[in-house]
Amino acid sequence: MPFGLNARPYQIEAVEAAVKENVIVNLPTGTGKTLIAAMTIEALSPGSETPALLVVPTQALMDQHKKYFAKIRLRVYVNTPAAALQALEEGVMPPPHLVVFDEVHHCVKDHPYVGICKFMAKQEKPYRILGLTASFVHGSFKKLHEKRTALEENLGAKTFVPPSFEQDPEKLPQYYKVDFENMTDLPLEKDVFQWTNDTLEPFMHLAPPHLRYAITEETHRSAYTVYCTLGSQGWLLYLRHGLVPIVQSKLRQKAEYVASKNQPLGGPTQEEMLSAIAELDTLQEHLQMLPGNGMISPKVRALVELVQATPGPGLVFVERKALCIPIKHILDASGVKALAVMGVQSMSDEARVRALEKFANCAVDVLVTTPSLEEGIDVRVCRFVVRFDYFSTVRSHIQGSGRVRTTDAKIYYFEQDPDQEIKKADLVVRTAKGEATELEVEKQCAEQTIDGAETIEELGPHQWGEETTVWDVITNRSYRGMSCATCGCRSKIISKKFGQGKKKSKRTYVLMQGTVECK
Repeated sequence: MPFGLNARPYQIEAVEAAVKENVIVNLPTGTGKTLIAAMTIEALSPGSETPALLVVPTQALMDQHKKYFAKIRLRVYVNTPAAALQALEEGVMPPPHLVVFDEVHHCVKDHPYVGICKFMAKQEKPYRILGLTASFVHGSFKKLHEKRTALEENLGAKTFVPPSFEQDPEKLPQYYKVDFENMTDLPLEKDVFQWTNDTLEPFMHLAPPHLRYAITEETHRSAYTVYCTLGSQGWLLYLRHGLVPIVQSKLRQKAEYVASKNQPLGGPTQEEMLSAIAELDTLQEHLQMLPGNGMISPKVRALVELVQATPGPGLVFVERKALCIPIKHILDASGVKALAVMGVQSMSDEARVRALEKFANCAVDVLVTTPSLEEGIDVRVCRFVVRFDYFSTVRSHIQGSGRVRTTDAKIYYFEQDPDQEIKKADLVVRTAKGEATELEVEKQCAEQTIDGAETIEELGPHQWGEETTVWDVITNRSYRGMSCATCGCRSKIISKKFGQGKKKSKRTYVLMQGTVECK
């Protein structure tokens, strides 16, 4: 095996396990899981009439893997989950002797990965399953043992961590918590909506009539988030440079879908949709000339100072696509060369490939990206990672941290406590090995104490409505809260369970929008 001559002992252990039985190999990002796949494919392919099937979750990963396997001249069929499942069900591809699932943690519920497993289970000929992941956990950091069992049952495989694998402490990245001041006197949501509508109204006649609702819907979804997270300057930059490209990308995706379905009756054709996309260019040209300057939030100011002082290139992860382009322009204005990278529904494949190539060639200092770059994409020149937003899964910590490959790598968290995330990641690995207890996981899931008022009355003389679930656009997470029927301000309710069996509960209250005075 010419491409496996330099394999490490733990990679050989993983291949030996995969040859004997179905396994889910759980190893950190950057430890050579693709080589494990290649060596397993080579070991199981002699005498097989059909090529192995390698399934990857995204188009970008598919292109990357195709180049790799073409380079090492290994016969393998690479495809995305839905396309692979369709090819199997329609008989376009014969059942393979080996299925390799990259980013196998997606194999839950009704994902096409599960469909492929069910299809293979019906076959009479023997076959082998190999799953690869940096974290078997899909979703929140809860019930890890149940999630591991469910994944193993879906695949008919067992989780495997090579016994000899140990990470070199000297090669681990350094983690830092970034301190910043929160914005004060946040505007109400309805006010930002009104400002946005007033700003766009003089230009809306430039958009095709049937697309004006889509533009309004996109601004209502994102304008308040951008304003409260980035400040008024970020909001202006979103309207100038981000709004129309995001709408155009969504339309482009719809046009491709219509074309793939042979233009079903009852809706616009692909040609009509592509024409509408072109018409939006005129609106974009006018929005780029929107006058005025605003202020940037303290959080963005802290980001700019951090990136300016940190040797690159690096990645800035945001959870909301609407933040990508405004932050890119703010960084550009500060002297940092930046590009934005988003998922398939918000950016064309060509633009994404160009951005990644420039980053790989160190032609830019920073990529501002959504979680679309967390999985598998090779960005080995990366020297630092910034998590600007709150992220909800331990997998984001594990995979995002794996994007840095240099010996002086640094990772900065704005919202999370790095020590807590490291503890969670360690519990995931120990659960994969079968070492962690459910009690340990439960303790780690316990909520942290947050200061606040002991009674709702301390937040001012407001007319509070019923308690409901509210989305916090700044931290990007939900909370229980109440709104004032008079002025529209919002409060957050924080519950902390304590005592034996955690049967007791204490509540505190924090003002999230508006002021103590009811206006």
